[in-house]
Amino acid sequence: MATQPRRKKVWLMWHPEDTARVLVDSELDHPGRPRLLPTPVSAEYRDLVQTPDGTAAGLTHVHGYTVNIGGWISVASIGEEHAVDGTQLEILWGDHDGGAGNPFIPDHTITRIRATVRTTPPTAH
Repeated sequence: MATQPRRKKVWLMWHPEDTARVLVDSELDHPGRPRLLPTPVSAEYRDLVQTPDGTAAGLTHVHGYTVNIGGWISVASIGEEHAVDGTQLEILWGDHDGGAGNPFIPDHTITRIRATVRTTPPTAH
């Protein structure tokens, strides 16, 4: 364990354009349908977090919409080198098997959701 890179808890602020795309495409069953977004909150999914160039950065733990900031967020644990306010990361939203392993989740494809790192809890806009 001591040789493992250290991770830090952060809040990932989802980009509104990506959130809108996932909401529409998942609900309307568009081609390449992403996994449905949990409402209001879910701790059921663990999704990979990467840098824009594909380097592994960490994992998400909780996702949800919050009226406090008027947007979607994830709580994640990421490598300390990425845990800087304003860092741009991507959440790989979806199950590696496209939902085939869970009869309660519709078939879907993994999609990328851009997110901005916050090292302190988000507050009202």
